[in-house]
Amino acid sequence: MVVTIVLLVFVLVTYVTSVMLVKYLKKRIHSLRTDALRPDRSSSTHFGLPKALEEVRKIQPRRTLFTGMMHLMDHDNVNEYLAKLMETEGLDVQLSYDGLCVPVTL
Repeated sequence: MVVTIVLLVFVLVTYVTSVMLVKYLKKRIHSLRTDALRPDRSSSTHFGLPKALEEVRKIQPRRTLFTGMMHLMDHDNVNEYLAKLMETEGLDVQLSYDGLCVPVTL
């Protein structure tokens, strides 16, 4: 049996082109890792939380972990907000943290 797990990692991105999006949407993305630097807006080099969530909604991965947050991101409050997206939109999204272990079952 061949098992393919598609892991998509966006680092230091500020936009996803339509060509990239079409390519990724052809596959069911198992896990997405991308930055979400600020709670309010993107910077010139990183997604902010609103733009990162916009891309997650387009790609629809099974699970998303945001990385590279700055001090303005209140980890507990933002994760509480993100947990509600599972109930309202079916999106499994959370902020990562130092030492996070991600189990993978093959």
